[in-house]
Amino acid sequence: ELVANQPQDVIVATRIVEEAVCEGTCTFTFSTAATPIINYISSNSLQPGDSFIISGSNLDSSTTPIVTINGQECSVSNPSAYEMTVTLPENILPGRNLPIVVNIPEKGNAIFDGLDGTVDVKLVVTGIFPSSGTPQTLLSISGYGFHHGILVKVGNSPCPIRSSVQARFSL
Repeated sequence: ELVANQPQDVIVATRIVEEAVCEGTCTFTFSTAATPIINYISSNSLQPGDSFIISGSNLDSSTTPIVTINGQECSVSNPSAYEMTVTLPENILPGRNLPIVVNIPEKGNAIFDGLDGTVDVKLVVTGIFPSSGTPQTLLSISGYGFHHGILVKVGNSPCPIRSSVQARFSL
């Protein structure tokens, strides 16, 4: 029972079982010399489908790195020990300061040296049809990076979205 205005004993407990028994080699040596380091990103303002270059050291050319932006996997081509080309998927969601993770199999995640490890992915409009009409005209907007919750305005007037598919809205 808690008593107001009096010091109380605090007990912190965990459910510790017993220590595991090691069978075989149970050691690990951390080496900063082997840590993958990213020190250059060719662009930090991208659009869905864009390619950019990531450069650094200890990137390893014997395996294909796994690169994600905000958790969404990107394709990687031409990996070497010093650089790789990364292509964003067409359906990547737009946003600002989206985190990049570069994982080098057998080495782990790269660290960013002098970079914040983020990119901006822009929403892209590739077409509006028709280009003119009355206030009740149904518009079709196509592009990349559209997602649920997007806001569309014509002038200062918000437009209700009547239907959407991955690359098109109908208003």
